[in-house]
Formats: sequence, C-alpha cells, structure tokens
Amino acid sequence: MFDYIGDKIKKIAIIQLIIIGLGSVIGGIVCLAEGLTGIGLALLIGGVLDALLNAFLLYGFGQLIEDTQFNRYTNEQILKQMKTAEETKKSAQ
Repeated sequence: MFDYIGDKIKKIAIIQLIIIGLGSVIGGIVCLAEGLTGIGLALLIGGVLDALLNAFLLYGFGQLIEDTQFNRYTNEQILKQMKTAEETKKSAQ
C-alpha cells in the first residue's frame, strides 16, 4: 500500500484537479444559469484556480518524495560499493 507513495500522491493530485475543476465549472455554470452571477463567476474562476494550486502543491510533494526515495536508494548503493571496495583493499594488504 505504501510502496511508491510519491507516485500515488502525484496520481491523487491529478484526480483531485479533475474532480474539483469539473465540480467548480459545473457549479459555476449552474449558478450562472440561476442568475447568481457573482457566485457563478467566483466558482468558475476561483474554484479552478484553487484546484490548480492545490494540485501543484500536492504533485510537487509527491515528486519530492520520489526524489528523496531515489536519493536514499542511490546513497545506499554507493555506501555498499564503498564498503566492498574497502574490504577488498584490506584483504589485498
């Protein structure tokens, strides 16, 4: 469940953007059709911008987690290689 969590967070960000964005557009259109111009425009503009901003932040967080996991894996591999080289050097002496 928690394997590759960074990728899952990024996918959730995209899904959230689509759902909230579509909801804001539909809600805005309904409000405009009902004659609630101020609320309709606020939903259309503000809702979509809010969804986009939230998606950027959540997607960026997922990317940060992915990069951190990659760096950790790479550092572990480097440490293993250094340890192997050190043991080889000691056995050669």
